[in-house]
Amino acid sequence: MHKVIWFLLFVILTAASSDAAVVYPFEGEFDFRTKEFNITVLSKEDGKAVITNRLIEDKGYELSAKIDHFNTESSDLSSDFTAVFTKSVDVDNAIVYNGTLNTQYMLVDFKPIRELSGDFFIKDKVLTFSSLKFGGVNCTGSFDFESPHAVNLAINIDRIPMDKFLDVWQPSRTYDADGLVSGIIKVTGDLDALYLKGKLDGADGYIKTFDFDEIHLDIEGVYPHLQIAQSKVLKKDGLNFEFEGPINLRDRKNFKKQIKELTFKPVVRGSESEREWTIRQVKDDSTGATSLKYLLRKETDDVSGMLGIEKSLEF
Repeated sequence: MHKVIWFLLFVILTAASSDAAVVYPFEGEFDFRTKEFNITVLSKEDGKAVITNRLIEDKGYELSAKIDHFNTESSDLSSDFTAVFTKSVDVDNAIVYNGTLNTQYMLVDFKPIRELSGDFFIKDKVLTFSSLKFGGVNCTGSFDFESPHAVNLAINIDRIPMDKFLDVWQPSRTYDADGLVSGIIKVTGDLDALYLKGKLDGADGYIKTFDFDEIHLDIEGVYPHLQIAQSKVLKKDGLNFEFEGPINLRDRKNFKKQIKELTFKPVVRGSESEREWTIRQVKDDSTGATSLKYLLRKETDDVSGMLGIEKSLEF
């Protein structure tokens, strides 16, 4: 049971951090017999988290955390966190811990966000989430506390704002974004070699000055090195192209540069007598120009097609 408690402490204090090498000093008391404790974990800029675990009448534990402007490498985090475990025995005489967790007054970088809530159970040293909800994100699956720590999770995303989604990968961005993101990300494998496979869709929005009607993203690989393939950006007026290439999720500082280095190519559609395509021209590292060009129609085999320029788009 103590492994479960330390795992939840790790989630609480490092979920917003991008640097696993950060060390947080702490002080307090720990009873190794009952596994009750009361500790204070310190962060820079006078942030702290007061974490308490207490026994509930020999039936389970209540883990609570009062997090006060705890400063990670990427965020300032405040919240009241509570997780309750109740002990029971199933039909096979195996010990099962059923639990719930929730947060209140959660702030990230001094801004209120959706609260975290979840239901889970622990059996045979495996933590299984029936539901772990955070705004428009719902996570289900399992985590094995025994080495090599097998992970099997499904992260369902339901219409979360595009700007919130981009904040995860580029928290220091200065440009605006709008639209909604939905889809699923599956996480499988051992903890030191997690395999991610995601299918995400964006709709009716923009990123910086680039408008879109639909974005379809297919991405997979062993974290943090993933490969984008067969992904598309679609516009009703004909601005349609595919994009692909590698991306390093850990390299957040160069996220914008990585996007620019992806390969973009036009989506070609049509028949023997008609063709439609997009030509993309990049000016320099800071700006680009996309020109839409169409081969409209070929009347006969002896007559060449008519080439027309529809419009150009700066972004």
